[in-house]
Amino acid sequence: MTLRLLNTLAVTLFCFLFYSIKAQEQLNYKADVKGPVVNVFDSPDLDVAGARKTYKAKQWVEFEAGAVFKARDTSLEAISEVVAIWYIAIYNKKTKTYSLLEEAITHVNVPIGEPVYFSSYLSPASLKALLGKVDERSVKAVGLELEIDGAIIAVESFKEKQGWWKSESLKTDAAVKLLNKNQTPFRFYWYDRYAELEAK
Repeated sequence: MTLRLLNTLAVTLFCFLFYSIKAQEQLNYKADVKGPVVNVFDSPDLDVAGARKTYKAKQWVEFEAGAVFKARDTSLEAISEVVAIWYIAIYNKKTKTYSLLEEAITHVNVPIGEPVYFSSYLSPASLKALLGKVDERSVKAVGLELEIDGAIIAVESFKEKQGWWKSESLKTDAAVKLLNKNQTPFRFYWYDRYAELEAK
């Protein structure tokens, strides 16, 4: 057996073992995902005694998906870290252009075997910067990937086929950021519904 053949076999075996391990990692967890969906909310009115102010509440756009996780290891009660990667396509009618918003939000101690929700948000200021006004009809697609230990274990999409965010015709808008729930006035609302966010 020649040295070249031995090297080829060694590389082939290494690749086989590597991808077998990666496939095994992906099988360690599964997620049944419901959504994503799009919701529009007014900013909550939080009264402060003796400091009532007059203003018009503005609107936020929420992107939300629910999931139930399963683990190969049945002794596990929670997953230490789940990364929710959001992709949002916004269409501006005036400029006739699309903006791709992308954000990875890290969640910790995510429970196994019970419904838990993930969300991201567009603020009123971001909506004005993108569109000039709130118009959820301008949200043309929503994508979500759930990642555990570096492996994507679930992919879901709303309005378009999965993977639409990989299109080369879409350009990421770095000037506008999707926010996590703790960065919004909804931070303390519906607290137990949502996966815990990584402390920063």
